[in-house]
Amino acid sequence: MTTQSVVHVEWDGDEPYIPVSDTIRITPARPNDVARWVELNNSPLVAASSWRHPIPYPEDLAANSIEAAMIRSKALIVEMREAPTEPVPGCPFDVIRQYPSGELMGTINLTVSDRPIDLPEPTPGSEVETHLTRYPWAKETWDVGYKVLPEFSGRGVASKALGALVEAWAIGLMRLRQVSAGSRATNSASHAVLRKNGFAEVYRYPRTDIRGNTFEGAKFSRVLA
Repeated sequence: MTTQSVVHVEWDGDEPYIPVSDTIRITPARPNDVARWVELNNSPLVAASSWRHPIPYPEDLAANSIEAAMIRSKALIVEMREAPTEPVPGCPFDVIRQYPSGELMGTINLTVSDRPIDLPEPTPGSEVETHLTRYPWAKETWDVGYKVLPEFSGRGVASKALGALVEAWAIGLMRLRQVSAGSRATNSASHAVLRKNGFAEVYRYPRTDIRGNTFEGAKFSRVLA
């Protein structure tokens, strides 16, 4: 499946990264991210829009989440090293980071969606069909999620990071057919970020958060191939 990615994955020693700007990178998680990870998830704006984690967000959950992310990333990085031009069945990136300080500005990830969106079958014999037959995970719906610390809000950080991740990874290396995102129906700021990056709202639906509260969710999608 031919791609036209402008942004590319680069390497800083053994760590891959996606350049967002001269001062921002998307990288895998690191062991020393725990404190800022906790701060991020306990910030009022992030907590108000989240539905999957407890409030307050504890340090041990941050440490466990980072450890799991690093294990996943390590396996994918091995695949990237062994076959640099081959599609990769997952995303090793989790953190939006200042450069060169390395400070965590936010998080961003790409995971298989719990609410897949069906697309029309590709044309028989087409390049897309051949790709999806060889890499069946590429036809699954993958959700992108992102959070930014309040001190970096209003600077376009989330929007630029989302655009870079989709361009360099979802298109450039995973070669996905579709990327989606879930949001609260009331989260107009997140909707604006998604629309700016080519996502369109597909439907709304009831969701229940980890605390048992029901709210209206909005599902967005961007078809890539």
